[in-house]
Amino acid sequence: MVTAFETRVAPRERTPRPELRLNLMGTVAATSLAVLAYVVALLANFDIPHNFSGVLFAIAPTCAIPATVLLAVRARAEQDEALRAVTAGLVIGCVGMILQLISFPVISPGGGIFGTSSAGTSLLFLLWHLSLPASALASMFGRPRKLRRRLGTAFGIITALLFATVTPSSWKLVRADGSYSLVLVLGMVSVIVFSGVVLFVWVRRTGLRPTATRGWITIAMLLSVYDVSLNALGHQRFSNIWWASLTIRGATYAVLLGGLIVGIANQLQRLERYSSVELARADGEVSNWAEVTERLLAATSALSAAVTADDVATLLTAAGAGAIEFDDAVIYLVDRENPGRLRMTGSLHDEGVGFSVEALSGTPYTDVLINRQPVFLGNPAQIAAAFPGGTGRPAHRDVRALAALPLIADDVPIGALVLAGTKPHHFRGLERELLAALVRVGAQALQRALLFEEQSSLATTLQEALLPQSLPVRNDVDLVGRYLPATAGVDVGGDWYDVLELEDSSLLLVVGDVMGKGVPAATLMGQMRSAVRTLAAVDPDPAAILSGLDQLAMSFALDDIVTLVIVALNASTGTATVANAGHLPPLVFSPDADGRAATAATNTSPPIGVPVTGPRASTQIQLPEGSSLLLLTDGLVEERSSDLDDRLDELTERASVLLASGDADLEEVADALVQPRVHRDDDVTLLLARMRYAPPAGGSGAGGSGHAASLGARQLLHVRLQNNAGAAAAARGLVREAVVGAVSDVLEDLLDSMLLVTSELVTNGLRHGEPPVLLTLDWRRDRMRLTVTDQGSKTPRPRLAGPDSTGGRGLFIVSALAASWKIEPHIGDRGGDRPATSVWAEFVV
Repeated sequence: MVTAFETRVAPRERTPRPELRLNLMGTVAATSLAVLAYVVALLANFDIPHNFSGVLFAIAPTCAIPATVLLAVRARAEQDEALRAVTAGLVIGCVGMILQLISFPVISPGGGIFGTSSAGTSLLFLLWHLSLPASALASMFGRPRKLRRRLGTAFGIITALLFATVTPSSWKLVRADGSYSLVLVLGMVSVIVFSGVVLFVWVRRTGLRPTATRGWITIAMLLSVYDVSLNALGHQRFSNIWWASLTIRGATYAVLLGGLIVGIANQLQRLERYSSVELARADGEVSNWAEVTERLLAATSALSAAVTADDVATLLTAAGAGAIEFDDAVIYLVDRENPGRLRMTGSLHDEGVGFSVEALSGTPYTDVLINRQPVFLGNPAQIAAAFPGGTGRPAHRDVRALAALPLIADDVPIGALVLAGTKPHHFRGLERELLAALVRVGAQALQRALLFEEQSSLATTLQEALLPQSLPVRNDVDLVGRYLPATAGVDVGGDWYDVLELEDSSLLLVVGDVMGKGVPAATLMGQMRSAVRTLAAVDPDPAAILSGLDQLAMSFALDDIVTLVIVALNASTGTATVANAGHLPPLVFSPDADGRAATAATNTSPPIGVPVTGPRASTQIQLPEGSSLLLLTDGLVEERSSDLDDRLDELTERASVLLASGDADLEEVADALVQPRVHRDDDVTLLLARMRYAPPAGGSGAGGSGHAASLGARQLLHVRLQNNAGAAAAARGLVREAVVGAVSDVLEDLLDSMLLVTSELVTNGLRHGEPPVLLTLDWRRDRMRLTVTDQGSKTPRPRLAGPDSTGGRGLFIVSALAASWKIEPHIGDRGGDRPATSVWAEFVV
């Protein structure tokens, strides 16, 4: 039974502290830094070597380049187009910084590799201070597309290169003493005004609580404004204020780089905390779902082993009630014969099981079938509000919680599962998921069980119609048959047995096995059984019947295979003609001193449905007095855990003991043979025949077919005929002499009939066969058998002769005069696998 489970709750993530107001705090810090630098510059009177300016100049690009890279990473991670635009502005600024650095007079007196003039250096200063606010402004008016952003970046870089290479030296923006011209100062003021406006709009757009990245950009733009402002106030290189400006410039990008690094570090820390929380939550969910999965697998395994709908319902109600620790559960199945009613089954307390109720609306089981949605009610108030007319079964004394779920298979409602508890219950999410999964699996199992019951009923009906209802009752042979279906799967298979009484009072015993199970196998078995009966009416020879079945098999599907053994049993002569198509050979039990059985040596040929070459062959055996013949299918001896030969030996030993007494009850013997097969993977079929006649004692010799073992018979004649014109006359003389010598008072009419048949058979053998041609006459009890055997492969068949034909009537003459006759193809006496044909005719003496 499935038991309740507890839901593991993942630890809660602590609420993060609010972001600092970077625009406010950063503005205060940047302003304080600028004021401090300005005051220090005004009050101090220090002489800094000009060469040191190169170090301060290098700080800005050194910090700006990695800051640009980090900003690009953040822009991509946050999918922020504004940050992408600012990154493009920083790229332009970095190019301007580098070009100004390599052309500054202190570092490169000649203007560097490009020979940049002093005016070009000043323009580069203005350009990279404009690039950051310009890009920020562009990001605030529409989303800059990738193409426009790239074009803007390219334009800025080209402008910086033009300033560095083609600015004429005649432009005197910086005088010889390092002071700035009015034009340069006005340019700086313009940059200050523009940057201030952009900074104001930027702060308004980003809000009071910007992201950390945008906040650090705000601080960088503010420090950049202070840098230009101090430059304009100092209006001369290497003055104290100019040195303060240079310090602020380095701090601008150092602060931006540090802020981005801190922001990324904080983001990684938050991500780590989030990952830990998510992993803990996921671990709890995985543990819960692992438990749910384990229980589902256990329930599924149990449901898959259930066969009937009642078994499935019992397991499903136990699993559903156990999952949420409820007291009762019941399943309502739609009555297929009367869809307006529901059949109760699977109740935990077996109350009302088997009863049917009308499918009235306003009850849990009906509503969930109509709406196809589960219902979960955790307290009496919810139950009363949902179903004021009552809940129906289960009707506990105090139902305080209720769950009803539809059973739907292949989009068709087949029933409902209703669970009731005597305590209020809160249905957790995993409980609902578990119940939903249970009913999905249970619905499929119920549908399978219902289909199984329908198919089993159909198969049982078909089986009863196909198997013989009774066996012939005879004075010379006792007959018993048994068929037991497999205990797993549909109770019908492809095994069958049959017994036919032929015109000459002999019996045709048949045991077969169709590969496969279920209704298709039973249907093919019915076709084969009918075909055997039809073919036996035309020609009862077992080999001929197999040949006819081969013709029928041409219409089989590729995987339709049939094995069978056919025995033509002549009780008056004690002979049995056996034809085997891939089946277990018959077992012969003789009541001799040892009481042991012998496997009938038969010519086994391929099963029906497998291509064969050449004609089917049969074998004739002679049964001793009181002997029994056992025909069986492999289900009686086959087991997965043991060898087939070992099991066959065990069966033979057991049957030998049971049949040791000649008067043993065959019904009891058959029951004893099938009783050990309680759990059967395959059908079990057997057919027992016990001879009652007592053949007279006598010599032994070759049988009529030239290959039979003759027990209890006397051979009167066995001669090889010469192929000449007088062969038929010579054969008639030999037969007359043998018959008269054995029975002196033989009737003249009988003797004339035997001589005419001798003439016809010998003539056919000499004309259509191959030498040698043998003539044999055997006397068995009250019958004489005349046999002519030739070594040819042509099998004679009766045919209609025209009124003017000189031949073609021989076999009709034989059929009219003999008590019984047969054509038997077999393996010849010349060795190898050369075919031969025997035609025999019997006469009652």
